[in-house]
Amino acid sequence: MNVDSGKRYARRGGAVLHEALMAIAVSVTVLAGVAHLLALVAQQRRLGEQRAVAVREASNLMEDFVSRAWDEITGEKLAQTKVSEVCRRGLPDPQLRVEVSPEPDDSRRISLQINWRTAAGRPGEPVRLVGWKFREEETQP
Repeated sequence: MNVDSGKRYARRGGAVLHEALMAIAVSVTVLAGVAHLLALVAQQRRLGEQRAVAVREASNLMEDFVSRAWDEITGEKLAQTKVSEVCRRGLPDPQLRVEVSPEPDDSRRISLQINWRTAAGRPGEPVRLVGWKFREEETQP
């Protein structure tokens, strides 16, 4: 073995080390990107689940409201309604807002909105639902 072949091995060893370090750097960068992507997916899934809870709650409340008697459809009475235990468990700090407005065609417009805060403390996208209650016609004997 001559001196020149030893230098070649030393240069080749340095190149292998450089390639290994570059491969590690690329792998770490890719892993960091994948971890960030997984965190975003988890956050979006949580928000989707919260929205589904809010939509189900709004639907259930509206069904309850429109099935009530005409005299019970007032802003004061409906404003006393609270969200369900399932909604309180599924949404951080849920708030329900209900408004009743008389309409010209002898009906009442019922608007409800459910608000909540995300895990980050920001307001979630509110769920709004509007329904109408019509006065039932009295039947003549």
